[in-house]
Amino acid sequence: MKITVVGLSEAKKLIPEGGFDACVSIADPDSTSRPKNRHLIPLVLDLDFSDVGITGDFPPVPEDARRLVFFLRRIVEIGCTNVVIHCFAGISRSTAAALALLALVHGKDADLAGLLLEIRPQAFPNEHFASLLDDEIGWRTRPLSAAATKLRADSTAPILLLDLAARGGDR
Repeated sequence: MKITVVGLSEAKKLIPEGGFDACVSIADPDSTSRPKNRHLIPLVLDLDFSDVGITGDFPPVPEDARRLVFFLRRIVEIGCTNVVIHCFAGISRSTAAALALLALVHGKDADLAGLLLEIRPQAFPNEHFASLLDDEIGWRTRPLSAAATKLRADSTAPILLLDLAARGGDR
């Protein structure tokens, strides 16, 4: 399975030509910014929550994790081969979602942090969302949280996120 993790502006350009068969689109609850052309993709999941402390105060909740895990399990089960996951910057919320998909595809004991860095070098996964996803999947070893913590400790993405916050997120 090919997994692409991008920001909103990249998603708008890639979707028409990408041949994607599934999309996870994550936006702030009050945002109208989603790729208008995502109808070209057969399976789409829209999630609405903010990257707490960066773009707003509407954190992901367990229902968001439940919906995402259900969708990801379904796309793995039916054999989707080309998946795009995006949020506004393609750094935090989308990379936490990608960790869950990588774990479902490669197993929870895979080098999830390394696999994600190959896909999105600027990954800085949302630790809260990763924790909710671990809870939803039922993994006591918490591989998504561990990978998110490792990536955040090693990342230069906070500079990008601070710039995003200064510009007001995707509002």
